[in-house]
Amino acid sequence: ATRISTATPHVLAMALSSLARTAEAIPPRLERYHKDRIRRFVRTNLHDPNLTADMIARGVDLSPRHVYELFSGEPVTLMKSIWIERLERCREELSLPLLRHRTISEIAYSWGFRDLAHFSRSFRTRFQQTPRLIVGESRGTALIAVRQRTLHAIDRVSGHGVPLAEIVIERRQR
Repeated sequence: ATRISTATPHVLAMALSSLARTAEAIPPRLERYHKDRIRRFVRTNLHDPNLTADMIARGVDLSPRHVYELFSGEPVTLMKSIWIERLERCREELSLPLLRHRTISEIAYSWGFRDLAHFSRSFRTRFQQTPRLIVGESRGTALIAVRQRTLHAIDRVSGHGVPLAEIVIERRQR
């Protein structure tokens, strides 16, 4: 009986310390689970221009505050990451020759952008290129050279050639 009474506190301490380690491991797993659910919801609804933190929170049954807390340790905010992902998707589609029939605005609007001017500024900031340049490259048209060519016209009074300047922009198909 003495042995049991002496061993009981040690056994109990080991069991409780093991329980504490398990309890510490649960929140990161739960956090990962919620983040995965949120990311899945965002991916599914990325095209929706009404995608907000409130909509995401309702969609995954969490409070908006908890959604923000889950992403507080990330390099960029949740909403910023949504904008970045939308820009990436737009760039992909603008680069595809198979989608050459779609306009820049159609692609931007289809990925949840509401304002084309804001989209263009954000795109240029993110990729250091305009959407139009990406489209031109993907569709086989690129500005190759600008050169000046001098043409001569005959002056009606003097009958001499008069130089006229003309700027020629050459475009080539790839």
